[in-house]
Amino acid sequence: MLVRLRVWAGVRFAEDSMPYATTNLAEGLLCFWCCSVWASAGLTLLAVALQQPSLAEEPWLWLPGSAGATIVDEVLP
Repeated sequence: MLVRLRVWAGVRFAEDSMPYATTNLAEGLLCFWCCSVWASAGLTLLAVALQQPSLAEEPWLWLPGSAGATIVDEVLP
């Protein structure tokens, strides 16, 4: 299912099986930093749906998640 989404978005594969982007959306799917923002936003929406935090916290919940993913990616080999 995710392969079809990536192909629809414009991700193609070279002969050596390395993915490359043909559209801006595909670049966003291949970039780790971009993906961390989207994944964190999705998890934030899930947390909001399950726990219902106050309205003042909602817009900022995704920022620490994205930053944490980026830090872990830079620190771990």
